[in-house]
Amino acid sequence: MNIENNIAEKSGNQIKTWHWIIISILTVITILYLFASLAAPVKKIHQLNVAFNDSIRPDLLDKNYPFPENPDLFELYREKIFLESRIAMAKTNTIGLVVNLQDSTLDIEIGGIKLHNTQIRKYRVSKTFGNIDNKAFIGLFSKPMTTVRNSGTFVKEPIVVKKAPKDTIEAAEQATAPDSIKTGPAYVALTLDYNIRLSLYQENKRSVWAMLYGFIFRSGLRFRQAGEAVRGAATFRIPDYRPEIRVFIPKKDLITIYRALPVDTRVVIKI
Repeated sequence: MNIENNIAEKSGNQIKTWHWIIISILTVITILYLFASLAAPVKKIHQLNVAFNDSIRPDLLDKNYPFPENPDLFELYREKIFLESRIAMAKTNTIGLVVNLQDSTLDIEIGGIKLHNTQIRKYRVSKTFGNIDNKAFIGLFSKPMTTVRNSGTFVKEPIVVKKAPKDTIEAAEQATAPDSIKTGPAYVALTLDYNIRLSLYQENKRSVWAMLYGFIFRSGLRFRQAGEAVRGAATFRIPDYRPEIRVFIPKKDLITIYRALPVDTRVVIKI
């Protein structure tokens, strides 16, 4: 009887030991995850400051006013780099995207000519851009950024199979027929240079289905970011942070704009 009691007691102690070991491991991983998540934005700010403070183009700053710390002067510099960035994009002679948060407009342009314009209903900007140095801000937005990756909730280049028209009348009817491609809720994420994310979300007019779709899309992005944080915590490495600019525009305009953009779209942003 004593032997059985001793065995049962040892088994219970082993279970308790493993229980505490698992709790300790999970606690350490959680602490490392929280640290990595909190440290990532700080690391990003430092990276951007280092990247542009010492290597900013000399022609961007006036020789008489090389330090844009004065708020009024900084506003003038912001306007200057926005115009210069648009001019640089126009010289590429390719379709580009212009996001002007100050005027709440989003345009697609080619050669400086507007092809499509829409109104930004609302937007959200990561605090990272407000915490970097003024010189780093000027350097970051002084030229068009390039899209390195994109994803969306609808097909960017749909394949439409049409029957060849028998005559000019039938051809005209096909040309004027309404778009038959059905598209669900529209959400797009563009990853730009320096791992900056530009998110284009449709304006939700109290549509439960659209709000649910948007929640799923955002959750997918967050899970990927969380996965990187977990891997960073497991390897004692601070993950890269993606500061986001999120704009809400009408669904019809979002679909039109996204399908018109090339894969390596140049993007000009004015915050």
